[in-house]
Amino acid sequence: MVSVIWDMLLDETHRDEGLGIVRTIWEDMKGFEGYIKHNILIDDDNPNHISIISDWSKRELADHSVATYANSEPVRLLAPLLAGPRKRFVFRQDVTDE
Repeated sequence: MVSVIWDMLLDETHRDEGLGIVRTIWEDMKGFEGYIKHNILIDDDNPNHISIISDWSKRELADHSVATYANSEPVRLLAPLLAGPRKRFVFRQDVTDE
């Protein structure tokens, strides 16, 4: 399993519209193979700052969802509402034999 974190800053004049589009994107992600779950986090100190933490069964499937969805209408609609580029981080759990 991998966890993918998307981090973004919405333009303050479009925060509500941007958050609505983010919610649409993540509803769509539920239809992709390998999707497990997600949480949308809104920064208490800066409500324009949004992070999404999602879990996927395999990195390849998470990467495939990005490649497949990159030119979708919701992603195109979100882009001009951002105050800067989105950042994506992929993590795997540290598993050790103790």
